[in-house]
Amino acid sequence: MPSFQRVSFSSYGGPEVLQLETVAQLPEPAPHQVRVRVQAASVSFTDTMVRTGNYLDVRQPPPLTPGYDFVGVVDAVGSAVQHWRVGDRVADLTVIGSYSEYLLRDAQDLVAVPPELDAAQAVTCVLSYTTAYQMLHRTAQVQSGQTILVHAGAGAVGMALIQLGKLHGLRVLCTASAGKHDFVRSLGAEPIDYQRQDFVAAVAELTQGRGVDAVFDTISFSNFKRSFACLNASGFLVAYGVYQATIGTRQKQVGKVLREVLPFFAAKLWWQLTQPKKRSAFYIITAERKKHAQQFQDDLGALFALVAAGKLQPIVDSTLPLAQAAQAHRLVEEAQTRGKIVLLMPEP
Repeated sequence: MPSFQRVSFSSYGGPEVLQLETVAQLPEPAPHQVRVRVQAASVSFTDTMVRTGNYLDVRQPPPLTPGYDFVGVVDAVGSAVQHWRVGDRVADLTVIGSYSEYLLRDAQDLVAVPPELDAAQAVTCVLSYTTAYQMLHRTAQVQSGQTILVHAGAGAVGMALIQLGKLHGLRVLCTASAGKHDFVRSLGAEPIDYQRQDFVAAVAELTQGRGVDAVFDTISFSNFKRSFACLNASGFLVAYGVYQATIGTRQKQVGKVLREVLPFFAAKLWWQLTQPKKRSAFYIITAERKKHAQQFQDDLGALFALVAAGKLQPIVDSTLPLAQAAQAHRLVEEAQTRGKIVLLMPEP
């Protein structure tokens, strides 16, 4: 059996813990599985959290292979698989495991990828753009002509929210540091310098006191409270990610997340009593997929169709070979990228 390569780490730490290893033989699919030859895996901030031990959804200890999503080609099928054939192009949300030339996946979880799509752009849709798409259309259910506020507009999900929002006919305000204003303007957003401006006051001024129809906030509980104040009388706050709770050591991680998430749900109950027309929700893509698997597949398929039709261009900052996964993590942690970094696998 031929060997293959993957990136793994045997202890938590900085990017230097990521090592390229050779696996002696290809895995064989179980009856309901397929083996995929991976073409591309995106590099997300979540991957860096897995590497440092700060991602609570991944409970198993190292050694681990990171990688939240992939696009690839079916290489072998299990005996009970009927829908997929060798050569089919597919994508999936893995959470871990995608920094690998080959992997096994349950056949029922895969989503078809149009053969003409660029692998780097296609894989960029799986996590970041599906998160944005579902928050806009499934959670907040935005309508054309409305106004939204996107925090961290230059981040991976923020960029997707801006692009998809503009595509849907929304006015998009966003917070970003001054150095990223030209970039978010190029996407169609109206930037607010969160470092020098009170974004609540800025939103009030930009909307002539009306407020926005939806806010998408990944920052912190204190930010959620201020975002809620930006909403109009029937607006929707969608919280996700809790970026500030991801900073620090693994030992402190549970407490930090609880200090962010629990107050949100307590505040949500209070908001429902005092301002019942305003709504709020906490979005987690893995939880939504578990509850609504078909919706995830439909929405990712819709994104692929938009890209294939030339209506959406997912932003890829750069591509790197699998062996440079550590460098990719450094670039993500520096937060200076403009779009996704994607790991490309060598052609067979």
